[in-house]
Amino acid sequence: MASVPVEVGERWVLPVGLESRTRGLVRQALAPIRVVENDDDAARTLDLAARVRVDGLVVGFPLAGVAIEEFLDAVRRLDSPCRRAGVVLIAPERFRGHAEDHISRGANRFVALEELEHGLRPAVERVVGVARRLATSVPVRVEVLATGFARRVFCQTVNLSASGMLLRAQHSYPAGTALRFELLLPGSVAPVRGSAHVVRAAVQRREPYPGLGVSFAGFDHGGAARLAEFLHRPGR
Repeated sequence: MASVPVEVGERWVLPVGLESRTRGLVRQALAPIRVVENDDDAARTLDLAARVRVDGLVVGFPLAGVAIEEFLDAVRRLDSPCRRAGVVLIAPERFRGHAEDHISRGANRFVALEELEHGLRPAVERVVGVARRLATSVPVRVEVLATGFARRVFCQTVNLSASGMLLRAQHSYPAGTALRFELLLPGSVAPVRGSAHVVRAAVQRREPYPGLGVSFAGFDHGGAARLAEFLHRPGR
């Protein structure tokens, strides 16, 4: 199977459905992450994505000539080399609502074109190294390190990985909100503690639960190893 030639530590991103000027902006915003040379034809890119493994895709929304649902379904097929690649949708701010309907349905993040220069790189960095998620319900205590919000809340995970978690929670917080957390892993005497920040809200009208997407920033006292052991237990 064809693959992009990479050196150790390199990451490759495939642009999809972007006109020339936007591809140039993407390349500048992501350097030194490598961007595959490609044109703006989504159908040809879909064929390329079926043959070439990359770490991430930056996809213009809406796509011309291919329905976004068809494209995302093809990328996430079991035999797709890009199945585990991070997908970031970009579009003018006025399309945000429609684009975010596809978050957790094949896409991982949305970045407005107006925020491309400063917003694209952190979004891509969060998804190109995202670990496999385990669908599991684990109790979590969260302390919100911001004023004006409920300071301590109790919630549960919807899914969990080495890089973050999706929480079912009754409260919503803006992206970037800093948190402290305690994961109460089954069979563990002491909770896994650490710091994190909110990366997105799970909107109830689009997803079956209200909640928060959270990215881990650090762990206390070997917490990362304990979480990794839990995620990789036999049978998971």
